[in-house]
Amino acid sequence: MKTEGMNRKVLSFIKEWDLTNRGDRILVAVSGGKDSMALLHFLCTERETLGIDIIAAYFDHRIRDQAGENEVLLIRNFCSELGVPLVTGEENVRRHVASGRGESLELVARRLRHDFLFRKSEELKADRIALGHHMNDLAETMLMRMARGTGIRGLTGLAPCRGMIVRPFLCLEVQEIISYVTINQIPYSLDDTNVVEVFERNLVRNRILPQLKKLNPGATKSLYRLFENAHDVFNLVSVLVQEEISGFRWFAGTMVQKADRLLKTHKALIAEVVREIVSRLGDEGYTPSRERVCSFMSSLYSGKSRWTIEFKGDVKSSRIGSYVFFYRGKLEFPTERKDEVITELPYYGDFSIGRISVFRLSEKPDAVTGMDVSICPEDELRFPLRIRKCSPGDRFVPFGMNEERSVKRVVHDAGESAFLAQMLVLEDCEGRILWVPDVRTSELCRSHCRGENVVVFSLERR
Repeated sequence: MKTEGMNRKVLSFIKEWDLTNRGDRILVAVSGGKDSMALLHFLCTERETLGIDIIAAYFDHRIRDQAGENEVLLIRNFCSELGVPLVTGEENVRRHVASGRGESLELVARRLRHDFLFRKSEELKADRIALGHHMNDLAETMLMRMARGTGIRGLTGLAPCRGMIVRPFLCLEVQEIISYVTINQIPYSLDDTNVVEVFERNLVRNRILPQLKKLNPGATKSLYRLFENAHDVFNLVSVLVQEEISGFRWFAGTMVQKADRLLKTHKALIAEVVREIVSRLGDEGYTPSRERVCSFMSSLYSGKSRWTIEFKGDVKSSRIGSYVFFYRGKLEFPTERKDEVITELPYYGDFSIGRISVFRLSEKPDAVTGMDVSICPEDELRFPLRIRKCSPGDRFVPFGMNEERSVKRVVHDAGESAFLAQMLVLEDCEGRILWVPDVRTSELCRSHCRGENVVVFSLERR
């Protein structure tokens, strides 16, 4: 086989980026063009080597009159030759654009195709969705995003692996794919929109990238190296961002952090945290512009105790007193459900502050903070237990103290007074408070014997 070198290159790339596992079912997105037809052929050729099962998927955008009918016939015949099942779908993209949200034809087409592929992957229980993007596609995407002033996140968007999406051909330049389809006599259709500079991508492909190659013939590979460098940095930043976000409270769709905690964090890291949170809360993973992030930073460092910044998609951030909130729509906390009575263990219950678990354990867990994880000797418990909203007159002896205090005072001392209305208490049948979740354990729960059985109280923030 004259393409053995290319096959080895792609197999090595798949292994390097961990794109497939043995036993995976791969849904291959096929448009009829040379890239996706070559990918389908390659994966079928190497399916025994990779140990994968393959299904092809075609989506007709109904943009180019009867071209879709010709494409699906071409693909169906090719799949029959390869022994691969084919699933199809179609949508009138122009009709969606006319009645939609002002999105471009290209954006709507991409979104509808994306929805179709994920819907089919769920129906067919596929493990991965394989796309035919190659190195030239990556270079074009990076140039378009750089022209808009993208950040490091934008440079790494077209990655070899992102969730279920894999791109095995991202290590190949387009000329290598042209050689592959020619040598293997793979049929494919030509998309006439590629030669008409209607779409932004085609302007970059047909004019801008060729001009860059006059400066550097290896511009495509150079841009790929830039992607790899940016990807490494972004992975490191992502770890730091997740560590910061793990310290946020989560109240039924609202993310909360103390303003002082944010002010002690490096500014560049705060900016990435804001981008990640807004992306999570917004539509379709929208990432806020630098201008919006700078507006947030300016407000945070202004010293003002009350402000609101609006992002796209009805996502907002507000500071109220000592706290900064990220939310969508209106800032409001739900009313907790009625008292929860615990008659037997284990118990698991979902509340606005997170999931509360109460369960037996034969030995003490390693990480006992008294806040989100607490323990109590089983002999000390008087069933049934009850989880209820904190009341103004609630009092208990906090762990480590020898006198009774009001729960309100303990909450205030812990810097959580803004959330007093959402605070819960866990008490026994005698009305003795054993634990204020996320705040403090009661002195009643002090364990004196290493060998005694304990009951764990746990709060898992969502």
